[in-house]
Amino acid sequence: MLFLLPIGRRPEEGSAPAPADGASGGPTTVKEIGDAGWRILIPGRHAIAAPLLLDVNVLVYLVMVICGVDFLSPRTIDLLGWGAVQRDALMAGGWWRLLTYPFLHAGLVHLVMNGVLLLMAGLLLEATAGWRWTLATYLLGGVAGGLASAAWGLAPSVGASGAVLALVGTLLVISYTRFGHGRSIGGWAIGLGLVNVIAGLKARVDGAAHVGGLAAGMIGGGLLYLRCSRLGPRTSPPHPSPANDQEG
Repeated sequence: MLFLLPIGRRPEEGSAPAPADGASGGPTTVKEIGDAGWRILIPGRHAIAAPLLLDVNVLVYLVMVICGVDFLSPRTIDLLGWGAVQRDALMAGGWWRLLTYPFLHAGLVHLVMNGVLLLMAGLLLEATAGWRWTLATYLLGGVAGGLASAAWGLAPSVGASGAVLALVGTLLVISYTRFGHGRSIGGWAIGLGLVNVIAGLKARVDGAAHVGGLAAGMIGGGLLYLRCSRLGPRTSPPHPSPANDQEG
């Protein structure tokens, strides 16, 4: 259901497109994130979009629980009231739900699984493409996933999975180019993706939203590469030395 691939081999000096404006060069490996500690959750010089998006997801969840929504298994009527995406609701004029549902989750486990992958994929994309591109990819991927979900079925849908898969889709595309920083999220993140797949076999997973978000992210990845290719080659790739380039 969710997966991440390495960003490819380290580009040769002077041969890769220039990095996108605003690329943070922030933490992207398990060790770097561990060294950052709780500070990784606060937007700052290391990263802006990834921690901000995670914080908003957590804050919305906490507000929902405080307001009486079940913290493990929310009722469908409650999720609809908070902004779940659903075909009839969209057709009735609730297009704003396309921007709210990626920040809603059907319980704590759902939030944790999506939150971990959001942080990892978001940090890696932000280090490569900048916080603006990362934020836009998440939001547009959520919209695409919501539209796909509404077009496919009538059931309400919530969760950041479609938006997260948009981030993954962008990373997937640039991993086959020479634009990447030579870093990878690591095998443990792929393992988390497999956990999501296994869990999804027993849960009501919105596959249409996943496909819609992934497709939108892959299109965005192509546009990102074309945009950065026009900036010309870089003479000093912004990646750490081999001694510090660790896989998580």
